[in-house]
Amino acid sequence: MDNEWFEIRKLSTHDVSQILIIQEESNLSFWSKDAYNDEAIRADTLSFVAIQSNDGSKVIGFIIARLLISESQNEVEIYNFGVLKEYQKLGVGSKVLQKLLNHLGEKHSIIWLEVRKSNITAINFYEKYNFKNVGIRKNFFSKPTEDAILMKCEI
Repeated sequence: MDNEWFEIRKLSTHDVSQILIIQEESNLSFWSKDAYNDEAIRADTLSFVAIQSNDGSKVIGFIIARLLISESQNEVEIYNFGVLKEYQKLGVGSKVLQKLLNHLGEKHSIIWLEVRKSNITAINFYEKYNFKNVGIRKNFFSKPTEDAILMKCEI
């Protein structure tokens, strides 16, 4: 499939109910509706949704990231990222992540994220984008409790 069948735009509060569906389907860490609404309006949040073009309102993927300002450099952390199962492996996740990377440009030098140790598919996906395993966070995730792989990408 070509990428004309979906578009990527900034997250809005109107997208949150559909993001909650993706969160549940993808077994992502629980975030409340209020937490997503807060991210949609924060000035330091970089969040995008993939929208099915022929519908114009169906959210099929999303990414939530936040700017982290440190003394040495501007960094970003990806907090949540998911694609509806029926749209996985069709380029949606890649385009959403690429939108974030393009938006960052050369202003930010490091991107961080945590991924469940058992989520080999996600780990392989991130490795394609030059994320490296830099550590383990013991018992980071809950429901079920699981270690996280800490990954870092230097731009």
